[in-house]
Amino acid sequence: MNDDITLSALVVLRPHRLASEPRGFGERAGVYHLPARETVEATIEFFARKGFTIGDVVGTSFWIKGQAHQFESLFGQTLEMQRRGNRLESVRLQDGSTEFNLTLLPEEIARHLLAVTFTEPLISQ
Repeated sequence: MNDDITLSALVVLRPHRLASEPRGFGERAGVYHLPARETVEATIEFFARKGFTIGDVVGTSFWIKGQAHQFESLFGQTLEMQRRGNRLESVRLQDGSTEFNLTLLPEEIARHLLAVTFTEPLISQ
């Protein structure tokens, strides 16, 4: 484990579905809006109480920043970090994915989330 390494992950909130759109309006099944302010605030408060630094909310997402052990403890999953020299190249879960399993989170938080994920490296090998 690399407790001294600070990592960030993207928290993606579930948009609020308001109503169905008329037929022929494309592939979308309904009109979606940003999550309610109360939902955003409760989710931010949850991650802050767990010791994460919280980034600005943009649309339906915000980032959380913390040490590797915080992520592993909260989500119950082990992280694997790829390094090149002194640089951290990528972070993945043991199964190779970048998206956390949300089942260990309280239902009142998990139901508002689409994903908590690390981003894929943008630089090709």
